[in-house]
Amino acid sequence: MKPINAFLLANNLRIAQNPCVSPDFCLDWPSLQQKFFDSSAAGLLFHDKSGFATAAGTWTLVEDKATGDCAWRLESPIADPSALLDDGVLLKPGRAIFPATWENLLALKNLIQEHDAGSTIFPTANAQLGRSTLGVGARFTTLHWPAVEWAMSTLEIGMTANQNSIPRELVYDVDAMLAGKLDTVPFPFIGANVPEGHQGQSVEGMSHGCVLSKLKTGFHRRRHSTSPPPRLTSPPSSSPRSAPASPPPASRSTKPRSPPSSALSGPRSRR
Repeated sequence: MKPINAFLLANNLRIAQNPCVSPDFCLDWPSLQQKFFDSSAAGLLFHDKSGFATAAGTWTLVEDKATGDCAWRLESPIADPSALLDDGVLLKPGRAIFPATWENLLALKNLIQEHDAGSTIFPTANAQLGRSTLGVGARFTTLHWPAVEWAMSTLEIGMTANQNSIPRELVYDVDAMLAGKLDTVPFPFIGANVPEGHQGQSVEGMSHGCVLSKLKTGFHRRRHSTSPPPRLTSPPSSSPRSAPASPPPASRSTKPRSPPSSALSGPRSRR
């Protein structure tokens, strides 16, 4: 288990009340997978609007309403598709579940874009977003995301749908946060410095949450592009872990070790 997930569980900081701190959207996979073996599926919310297809079959996002932990359910013509993503569990022939981890999200991105190169499930810079980055939404919360998706659907345009900065609002390295090694960042609007990531959420967690929110509301079916989630602001030069001064290019790899948020945007990654 990742240290950040162990910390959150030990302090009862669950995704349902405190989303996007961990890069993962499943903190306790052993407990969540057991609920799928209950014939009543008590406590599980199947987000029917989230459905999408890959060559392996049809995927649905499933959420534990009490904890906020999420899983991917795959209905597949393959008898045992449980090896497609990490930590897969076979429920019956042709049906498997997987934890909604950051690593699995990146692997799933490959499967989606190999099957449908025009998919808008993940952020892109297509359409007018290559020329304009009009933003909608607010910082410090995820509660408004369904309203942002409604606004983009009504206007029929894509926008920058997540207004946050790295490392000012978002934590660039959750392990450094746990170790108490975060620096401070100038905040000229108030004339003082603030701690890195003072919003308390991680870059990967916020990016992950943005993708899942749009799946829950079915926004991806409209095929409107949205631009990559958080934007990068430079930390003070004294920081021992200075982030790059501008966003890195779209990732060409899905290696699962601490990729930047831009791993979710741009062309399909190749493994």
